[in-house]
Amino acid sequence: IEVELLNESVRTMLATPKLDKMWGQFDYIYSMGLFDYLTPPVARAVIEKLYQILKKGGAMVVGNFHISNASRYYMEYWLDWVLYYRTEQEFIDLLKNVPTAESRVLFEDTGSQMFLHVDKAEA
Repeated sequence: IEVELLNESVRTMLATPKLDKMWGQFDYIYSMGLFDYLTPPVARAVIEKLYQILKKGGAMVVGNFHISNASRYYMEYWLDWVLYYRTEQEFIDLLKNVPTAESRVLFEDTGSQMFLHVDKAEA
């Protein structure tokens, strides 16, 4: 297995017209701890860019805290850790401009964190 970590800014990602020429294409993309900080328009643009660099037949998993996170108020009040929480539908709707994307939402055991699993069809 070959793993490549990309430590780039969202601004660079969105400003690069041919991102696949700069970064290449990937069989699997995993993003955790990013979308919790992105507004819907920016999150939509980022997920569309990531989908563009996903190879046909590839998969992408993106994490985001769910709106019903039981620790939300503790995190915001005591830790000053304010995130952008989403519902399942809001998460799926980030891909509404990508009709070919097959997506589903999965949860970890506590239900606080959800994962948008996206498949890119072979054809």
